[in-house]
Amino acid sequence: MKNFARLLVFFVVLCFFARVASAHGAHEHGVLLANVFVEGGSVSITMESPLANFLPFERSPATLKEAALVRAMAEKMRLPQSLFLFSEKAECTLKKVSMASPVLDPRLLAADAPEKPVLAKADPSQGGHADIDISAEYECREPEELRELKSVIFHNFPAIHTIRLQMILPDGQRSAELTPKANTVGW
Repeated sequence: MKNFARLLVFFVVLCFFARVASAHGAHEHGVLLANVFVEGGSVSITMESPLANFLPFERSPATLKEAALVRAMAEKMRLPQSLFLFSEKAECTLKKVSMASPVLDPRLLAADAPEKPVLAKADPSQGGHADIDISAEYECREPEELRELKSVIFHNFPAIHTIRLQMILPDGQRSAELTPKANTVGW
């Protein structure tokens, strides 16, 4: 029951911040919004970002070369040390990464992407500005050692210069802003 209550609080807070972000125009180049939820040995991170933070375009890929860039981005995000690192003693492992964008064919983002890139028609309703939603699931073998989160996104995706974090931790809620020079938050 306690886990359910924490999960419920997480989703209420997540919905609140999603509404606030959409009301203030969440599409801000260079900025990634992230929600972190820590429960026992599990860490869930959901992220929302302009697609331009990861690719040189914000639309459906128009060429096979652009489709290959989408696939390469998705593959890079699935690497264990591409997004976040945690306290070394916590022994955290990336278990799953999923991505979705209204302008990208899900087959290009899938772990088992087809060998031949897929081209889809552009969605004109996006007006040249599209976002990508990313979720990452981690499992930590020593959760009592889980005391910090370090972003390595800045190194792997240099168009990102700010990460705005909202965190639900075992001891309460926190927020933080990470930058390439201040890329770690502890608790």
